[in-house]
Amino acid sequence: MKNIGKEEICNRIGEDDVLITVFTPAYNRAYTLHLCYESMLRQTSKNFEWLIVDDGSSDNTRELVNEWMQKDNGFKIRYIYKENGGMHTAHNVAYENIYTELNMCIDSDDYLVDNAIERITEFWNENKDEKYGGIIALDIHQDGSNVGTFLPNQKSIAYNDFYEYGGIGDKKVIYMTDVITKYPPYPEYEGEKFVGLCYKYLLAYNEPDLKWESNVRPDVMQYRWNDCVNNKGNVRPVYFTTLPTLEVPRLMHK
Repeated sequence: MKNIGKEEICNRIGEDDVLITVFTPAYNRAYTLHLCYESMLRQTSKNFEWLIVDDGSSDNTRELVNEWMQKDNGFKIRYIYKENGGMHTAHNVAYENIYTELNMCIDSDDYLVDNAIERITEFWNENKDEKYGGIIALDIHQDGSNVGTFLPNQKSIAYNDFYEYGGIGDKKVIYMTDVITKYPPYPEYEGEKFVGLCYKYLLAYNEPDLKWESNVRPDVMQYRWNDCVNNKGNVRPVYFTTLPTLEVPRLMHK
């Protein structure tokens, strides 16, 4: 599948009834990607589309996704194959092909809780505001334990402030598409497969008026496969609204 093109993307944002694109960069993850797919099937709301960006996989990822695309899933699946370039380059391709109002990344070894899309939709309809850059919520491990610390009991928060004042652990960020795509893409260098995804957060840091909604106990939306807790103290402040009680499970290695 070819890229849609930035101008067309801008023209199409919010044009249809689908609120959010869930995008998944994948590299040789056919052995875990089915967990993500199965969680999409279990969603209580199908107000989303799933975009898989295959970063040059040599396993059977393409065949697996093509098989799923032939089924009546209740939601649209889009698949883009690209040469291997690293996670950040897959994010670049995703952002070049997203036209829904919201978007979020679910890694190929993570998956959504069953009511994630429903909660995001309800919460955004109640709280959307031009001053917010999106929503921030919690990740949980497969056993239900929280990844890192909880979000503060306040309506909104600058992402970097959370970490600067002692917050730890990955959090799930749901971006407004027209906010995240207005920043330059991740830089791509020949032979370099890693550029920190905090790059765009740091660019957004210069917008003090942009907030991210937050609430009493931010919702958990995604299960994580790995058990690591990372302190991302270098991430910057764009304000998110925190979604209460929406969990994003993270799988743990067995």
